[in-house]
Amino acid sequence: MKTKTEEALCPSHNSGYMVPLRFTQIFAPLRSAKTSYSRGTLYAIQKIFFLMYNEDRLSKRENKFDFFNKRRGAIRCFPPFHFRKRFILEKSKRFYILNNINLLKEGNMVNERNKTIAIEIKRLTKKYGDFTAVDNVSFSVTEGELFSILGLNGAGKTTIIKMLSCLIKPTGGDAVILGNSILKNPYNVKQDINVSPQETAIAPNLSVYENLEMIAGIYGFNKTEITEKTDEIIKKLKLDEVKKKKAKKLSGGMQRRLSIAMALITEPKVIYLDEPTLGLDVLARRELWSIIKAMKGKTTIILTTHYMEESEALSDRVAVIIKGKVNMIGTVDELLKKTKTNKLEDAFIALNEDN
Repeated sequence: MKTKTEEALCPSHNSGYMVPLRFTQIFAPLRSAKTSYSRGTLYAIQKIFFLMYNEDRLSKRENKFDFFNKRRGAIRCFPPFHFRKRFILEKSKRFYILNNINLLKEGNMVNERNKTIAIEIKRLTKKYGDFTAVDNVSFSVTEGELFSILGLNGAGKTTIIKMLSCLIKPTGGDAVILGNSILKNPYNVKQDINVSPQETAIAPNLSVYENLEMIAGIYGFNKTEITEKTDEIIKKLKLDEVKKKKAKKLSGGMQRRLSIAMALITEPKVIYLDEPTLGLDVLARRELWSIIKAMKGKTTIILTTHYMEESEALSDRVAVIIKGKVNMIGTVDELLKKTKTNKLEDAFIALNEDN
């Protein structure tokens, strides 16, 4: 966790937008920040910013420059002392980005290390009478990430998915999905998400093709779009050979594949896969893994499972949930390092034994 004095004043080059560097954003932090700089050093930094901000008045050339620029025609401002912190100022249409300076974060300035957050869960809690199914859960998921919730049966995984899907209301806390609160804007949340539930949710007496057409129609696509999207998802999930079969006649693996196809046909930005390979044989599970891997980076995915190898094979990060509480979050390597084990299964067992 970074301290306040370690927060960056402005976003990085990859943040997709720029923040104007105003004097109110420079001088106020410098006066109030508890840094290792002396008053004289801070005063000198202010003077240098002033010179750079007024570059157009000092030179008619449009060259970009920084403290270490040696191009001809560029203004070079070298401070008469050595900085203990490295920082660079770059120009783009009179807007400036300041990177890697350890000063106090003020106002609406953004941490350069932040990625775009798709899902932000804040102290989410669900109680049924005296029983707490989900207890003060907090974590975030970035766009395009595959985030696994790993836990035993009854740990609270499906309850979390139901709350994130706006199917049940939390007792406490909130979750923000692509800027919309599950409490305040459930309708908007539902426009951006879809779910492949633990129970295979298909219409057994309809064919594979008819199941997909039905879901596309429910979501308001016109006839042309329904046909295009149905054909596309059938090809993508390799359902061509069974598209005319009734869903109830499919194997377990094909039914799960159809369930995921029904969730994907609406092109959701966020998808929840609740125990997607539950009850499948080894081959069917591996085939489904390849489909899920192909979704990574394009769709934000929360996957719940109690299979260690599934989390290890698919996840960018894993949250271990025990008795409704998040015990540990990190990549598989981070979890192994923290638990001092060599296998995720050993790490999971060690965490459960401690609780």
